Amino acid sequence: MAASTNKKVVVHRFDRASVGGYLDSAEIPGAATVSVLSPQGTLQDIPLEEIKVICFVRDINGSAPWREQRVFRSRPKTEGLWIQLEFRDGDVLQGVVTNNLLSIESGGITYTPPDPTANNQRIYAPRAALHSAKVLGVIGGQMKTKGKKDDEQRQIGLFE
Repeated sequence: MAASTNKKVVVHRFDRASVGGYLDSAEIPGAATVSVLSPQGTLQDIPLEEIKVICFVRDINGSAPWREQRVFRSRPKTEGLWIQLEFRDGDVLQGVVTNNLLSIESGGITYTPPDPTANNQRIYAPRAALHSAKVLGVIGGQMKTKGKKDDEQRQIGLFE
């Protein structure tokens, strides 16, 4: 049996109206409209050009991304590319995307927002909603430093 791709989402439109419900996340790439199933059971089709962001959330009735922490207060700790997105309406949001060229999506950008404890776990911004996207930094893993002590431990003792 295949795993379910239905996720809890809140779709935010440019007119600041939001629609909460369930979305088949496999439909997003290449779709002209997004179909959201409300908790009451009604299906709503939203054209992609009207969508500002699709937030994958913990709770459908949670807060909007522009009410939560929008930018990092300091350098992010999560590995990846630290990005800043500017939307058509002038809003600016920051996040972290994976540093993997194979995961680049043609229809938009999926990123992790600055606050890991917030309602929004991942956010998808369609390309049509963006004015610009900038990479602010590359956040890497811990680099191993080679010290003198490491060299001494690997050196064999010939004359002992």
